[in-house]
This record gives sequence, C-alpha cells and structure tokens, in this order.
Amino acid sequence: MSKLTTVAKYVDTYIASIERCYTGKERNRKERILKLYAVPYIGNKLISCMTDFDVKEMIQCLSRNPLELKGEPAKPATINHAIIVLKGMMKHAEANDLLSRKQLDSILSVKLVPNNKSDCVEYYTEDEEYRALRACKENFECFYPIMYFCLKTGARFGEMASLAWTDVNFSAKTVSISRSYDDVSRTVKATKNGKERTIPLSTGTHELLAVLRLTELSKNNYIFLDPQSRSIAGLHSTCNGFLDDINKVCEINKHITMHGLRHTFATRLLQKGVDIVTVSKLLGHSSPNTTMRYLHTNEKTKQNAIDLLG
Repeated sequence: MSKLTTVAKYVDTYIASIERCYTGKERNRKERILKLYAVPYIGNKLISCMTDFDVKEMIQCLSRNPLELKGEPAKPATINHAIIVLKGMMKHAEANDLLSRKQLDSILSVKLVPNNKSDCVEYYTEDEEYRALRACKENFECFYPIMYFCLKTGARFGEMASLAWTDVNFSAKTVSISRSYDDVSRTVKATKNGKERTIPLSTGTHELLAVLRLTELSKNNYIFLDPQSRSIAGLHSTCNGFLDDINKVCEINKHITMHGLRHTFATRLLQKGVDIVTVSKLLGHSSPNTTMRYLHTNEKTKQNAIDLLG
C-alpha cells in the first residue's frame, strides 16, 4: 500500500486482513463502525499523516454533529467503539510501515470518552462471566488465554502483558508478578505498588499455561501477545476491543474493560466468602482498604447475612 492511501481506502484492506482473528459477523461490525463513524470525518486523511489530533477531531465531530442514521450526536459508548476499532486499524497500518511508531503511540494515548451512565468499573456476574468466556472461546479463540488468565488471577493488564515464561513455576503451580507493561510508553516498569507477589494458579489456569507452553508461543519471551501484531505493543486497546465484541455477541449491556476482568475476579472471591485480607494480597493492594471498592451489597447478600443469625 502507498503512503498516499487515505483512511477511507485503507478500511477495506484492514477488514480483509483480520479474517483469521474474527468471524464474518464481527468483521462486518468493525467495517460498519469505521465507515459510519470514522470515514465521514477523517476518511480523506492520509494514513501516513494520522496523529492523535485526527482521532480527537473525530471524537469532537461525533459528539457534536447529528448522526445520519439517528439524527442525534453519538452516545459515549458508540464513540468509544469507534475509537477502539480505529486504534486497531492504526496498529495494522504501523505494522505495515504506513505509520511511524511515534504516530501510533500518540493515537493509542487518546482516552475513551467518559460515560455518565456510571462512574464505577463494571464487572461480570457469575452467569455473564460463564457466557462471555464461552463466547470468547467460540468466536475469538486467539484472545481466550488472555481473558481466562486475567479472570482467574486478577492480574492487572500491565502485569499480564509483561509476564514471561520464567515467571511461571509449573511444579509449584504459581506465577510471580514483578513487572508491569505500560502500553502507551511501551516500557516495562515495576508493579503499581513496587512490590513482587506470587499468585497460586488454579487447576484450569495451570493447564492453560501448560498447553500454551507446548505451542509456538513458547518461543517468545512474553507469554501473551497481541493476536494481530504478535507483540505486546498496543495490546491494551486490542484486548478492550475484543471485550466489546464479546459483550456484543453475548448481548451483555456493559462496558467491560481489562480492569473490569480484575474487578470480576475480586468480586467473585468476595461473593464466595474469601476474606478481604486474602483478596487484597492476591490483588497486590498495599492495604485492604483499597480492596473495599470491590465489595458489592445487594438484597440477596443482605438477606443471606441475616439468615446466618437463624
């Protein structure tokens, strides 16, 4: 492709290239998002000249201008879908030498727009988690190991992304968390609280890693790679894009992010009666007070508490 290729023209190239990672239905959805929400505003921009300024321009246009199909500005969730899909296409362009690494970094640094619907991190219920994992395995198999690992260990995104095979102790069935990858600066740093921790592996997680160890992934230093770029660069936006796709397939009306998987892990343990100090240590929190945000009380849990008194 020429560096004079426009965003509008590159959409078809990108959609055709992701055939192995997505089902036909999901490719069609991505194509629709790009052509409805990106092309009308930045379609004439050259791929080789794209920066964060252009993405922000698209966001402003979507926020202010009525959409042709709906007659009103796009909602935050719609705008965020457009941002995520566009970032995925820009990563593809960078991998094909149509975009510099500096340009891609600036584009990936653009944040999602706030959703006034809720300021809280959304998480899966137990039934939603089951359905989401099943849909992931059936429709987005390349993302399944990442999703499963995060749901069963509570690792932060950066901790998962920087995990190397040397961090896994297969005989002890544990994984050591000592680093964290920053997707924007593309550097590996210390963990959020600067401390190393060891997480026991469930039988399912241990088996998952053992199977991955027998594949071509064992040749890489890092365990989990971006399914498109085959590196850890740009992995965060790719993962969140997969989660949006999975929720669409499952008809789960929630905006689940990678941090939402960690939130799900903590919530599930607390709901099953694990004490908050243990959960705090598994999450790598410096204090159980931080873990308190994962406590969710509803009518059923309140009734169960009263029933304990007889």
